[in-house]
Amino acid sequence: MVWERRVLRGVLGVCVFVAMWFVQACYLDAETQCSSDQDCGGGQRCEGKLCVCPEGRTFCAKVCADTKSDAFHCGGCGVSCQKGQSCRAGTCQTGKVQCAAKACSTNEDCDICENTTQCILVGGGAGFCT
Repeated sequence: MVWERRVLRGVLGVCVFVAMWFVQACYLDAETQCSSDQDCGGGQRCEGKLCVCPEGRTFCAKVCADTKSDAFHCGGCGVSCQKGQSCRAGTCQTGKVQCAAKACSTNEDCDICENTTQCILVGGGAGFCT
C-alpha cells in the first residue's frame, strides 16, 4: 500500500510539471516579454513590457494574422483555406482577392492575391504581400 502511494505521488508530480510547462509554453508563445518593439516579431509591438498584436489581429504561428482575411488562419488560427480559395469575413471562398499589405512569410502566401504575388520580408520571418 505504501509503494502505491509513492507511485501515485510520482505520477501526479509528473502530471503537474507537464501541465505547468504546457501552460507556460502557451503563454510565452502568445505574449513575449519586451522592452521595445525590436524585441517583438511577427508584426507585434511592445506594450506594457509584452509583445502584442495590433487590434483586430490574432497571434497565429508566429505572425499577427487577420483571421477575417488570412487564408492560413481563416476564422481562427491554423484554419487554412484550400488552394485557389481566399478568406473573406472569416470563411474560405473561391476566387482571388485584393491584398493590401496582407501578412505573409513566403511568396506562396500571396498566391490568392489578385494584384500581387511577392512577399516582402520585414523581419522576424514576417512580411507583407506587394
